[in-house]
Amino acid sequence: MPDGLLLLSPSCDISHALPETPSSYIPRPNAKTDYLTDTPEPRALLQRTFLGFSHPCVDTAEHERLMQIAHSEYVSPCSPRVLQEWSHSVIPEGFDLCTPEDASDASSRTLNPEDSPYRPSHKFGKLFENFPRTLLVVGDAERLVKEVKCLEEAMLRDNVDLRAHWVEDAVHDILIIADGWWDKKAVKKAWEVIGEWTTDFKRN
Repeated sequence: MPDGLLLLSPSCDISHALPETPSSYIPRPNAKTDYLTDTPEPRALLQRTFLGFSHPCVDTAEHERLMQIAHSEYVSPCSPRVLQEWSHSVIPEGFDLCTPEDASDASSRTLNPEDSPYRPSHKFGKLFENFPRTLLVVGDAERLVKEVKCLEEAMLRDNVDLRAHWVEDAVHDILIIADGWWDKKAVKKAWEVIGEWTTDFKRN
């Protein structure tokens, strides 16, 4: 286990790009403020390729294995299935339901823990039990804001030593944005927060 986790706009729900049916796809928020695209089919192709699956899946068995892995704790710790399995909220504080499907997503697709190839193999009692101290840096106008908020709430509930720095009006991973394209004060502040957080390791 590492001494700490520095998470910069982390993508923590790959399963979002792989809905059971096209009609159940729920667009991520902040389409008009972030540069990340959320076009369903290209995102699905990207995630299938990342997980080592053909596009499209060759048969039903392969599709079921893809969905099982995509909704696992190790790949998508903030998928609705995983969050509900571990008794965490699938709708973070301050967010409304996007569609009727959103309300029933987790309950209608919950995996039996015995079906997971991951959960039976570990001894943790909580989803993020014994995770190291963590710093989250995320923009409040980026497309991953909902799943990262779920991550923050779940980690806090599981007693992770967590610090979250939400950058006002910021897009995805502002630290990679070229000079002149973003508020230098906001970027400087984010680096200062990271510096303070890393300095604490020397004190402890």
